[in-house]
Amino acid sequence: LSSLKRKCHSLRMTPCIGQFHSPLIAQPSTGHYTGAHGMLISDIYQIGVILKRKYALLRWAYLFALLGLALALVTGLVLLL
Repeated sequence: LSSLKRKCHSLRMTPCIGQFHSPLIAQPSTGHYTGAHGMLISDIYQIGVILKRKYALLRWAYLFALLGLALALVTGLVLLL
């Protein structure tokens, strides 16, 4: 890590940033990430997939709750008249 810091000080910032992100690039032969970075990226992706499904189901739950409330309100008004 110290040699990388020395390289960063001698280079401009753009190549330095590229050196830090190079382990995150997928392997061309497999298309998969390797090592700890790959596990972290796949974990974040899986969490995103789960949250996307969770919020889609939550959206449907709120929609049906509002429809049920509206139906009850309309039914109550019709019975009162």
